[in-house]
Amino acid sequence: IMAREPSIAKDEYTKIVAYVKSLGYDISQLKTVPQKW
Repeated sequence: IMAREPSIAKDEYTKIVAYVKSLGYDISQLKTVPQKW
């Protein structure tokens, strides 16, 4: 999951993860990494 901003609001992230899971992806492999430039 990539965003234009350095962080995503927690509720928005939760919605995105739920959507990805509904598509059949294994979210147990999902890792969050800080976005730093």
